[in-house]
Amino acid sequence: MSTLGIAAIVIIILIGSIVVAGVATGQLSLTGTTMPPCGVGTQWNGSECVATGTPPPPVTGVLGSPTSALYRVGVTDLYGAALITAATGVDVISQSNLDTRHDNTVMTATATAGAQALASGNNLYFHVYSTAGNGYYDRWFRVNNLQVGAPVELMAPVWHDAQPIGSWDFSYTSIGNVEYLAGATPYWIFPTFPIIQRSTAGNVGYAAQWAGATTVSATGASSTTYASGLKYNATGPTFKMKFEISTAAVSTSIGQPMLVLTSTLPRQFRALFFIMWFSLNNTQCIDSDGPFQNGFHKVPFSSTVYSVYYKVINPVTSTQNSGGNRAEEISMNTAPVGGLVFIQVKFWCTDLQSPTDAAGGASDNYPLPYGGMTAIGTGITLIDANGFQYAAAVPANECCYTNIETSA
Repeated sequence: MSTLGIAAIVIIILIGSIVVAGVATGQLSLTGTTMPPCGVGTQWNGSECVATGTPPPPVTGVLGSPTSALYRVGVTDLYGAALITAATGVDVISQSNLDTRHDNTVMTATATAGAQALASGNNLYFHVYSTAGNGYYDRWFRVNNLQVGAPVELMAPVWHDAQPIGSWDFSYTSIGNVEYLAGATPYWIFPTFPIIQRSTAGNVGYAAQWAGATTVSATGASSTTYASGLKYNATGPTFKMKFEISTAAVSTSIGQPMLVLTSTLPRQFRALFFIMWFSLNNTQCIDSDGPFQNGFHKVPFSSTVYSVYYKVINPVTSTQNSGGNRAEEISMNTAPVGGLVFIQVKFWCTDLQSPTDAAGGASDNYPLPYGGMTAIGTGITLIDANGFQYAAAVPANECCYTNIETSA
């Protein structure tokens, strides 16, 4: 045998010894790093020795992102802290094409697999809806440049008040990061999407308050029964009235801002908010700029008798243990009116409204799914179908009203 042949045999023996030694004393990673040894019946999963056949944990670093994989999603009640596995879906929509749905996953388990693969690098929206329970406010989430470690963000519409009319834009809040579960069928793993259950109409309460006393109250389910209530006897020319909104059921909310898509092309986002109105059958008993300082906008109402104002208000949310409430304050000055005059005050309040349309009255039409949306979680029930309307220059369909008698 030649010297060259003997050298080749020696090299092969040495390599075999290294490999055997590697199995006995450590394992070599793809990067050349020596990993700890694992005993018989166990394997190295990247961070520890586990039983052979144990699936690897999700990859959390940017390295290891696949070019394409299926995905798993889960949905939870934000305030009820319970995973939702029925009557709930997730639409996957490309950010570049709101008119087409890439996939729709109907929840059947705490983590449900989608049917369509998602390619890395994509910019995606996730539209989450649920008709479980009372119905839930739809929520949208986004991920930019899909890869392991990419943040998943809640997209929420935010109202910015201004005169003569405000505007809205988005806020973005991270709910976690994309992970990756390797295996024969790899998956993108997305954080659980939290959504908020809507209160029922009967659990929504309205009340007019004067000097700490309630003169009239109603519920969101009593839109056909107008509550006239008691009158308030003013003790001076200036005072404050309050309109209180409450929800009695725990772990629910009324008035959450919600995104929908426009019915016309090109599809765009449309924001819906919680809006209240009040009217007075007198045009002199509010300072000209008083309501504006508290975020109210005057409705360009064609009447010499009535004055009407509206405001985008924050949602009312209960906790897991008790209901919730909030009150909107209105400053009154009846000095120009004179003494012992009756003034009628009407109130309206309803959710899922567009502020740009509020001056023309409330829309009684429930939102519909357009474009890539499969369904709307809030369903077809409006909390109070009698949002602000008017007929023959008279405000009508109020949810409650009361009277003031000005001081002598």
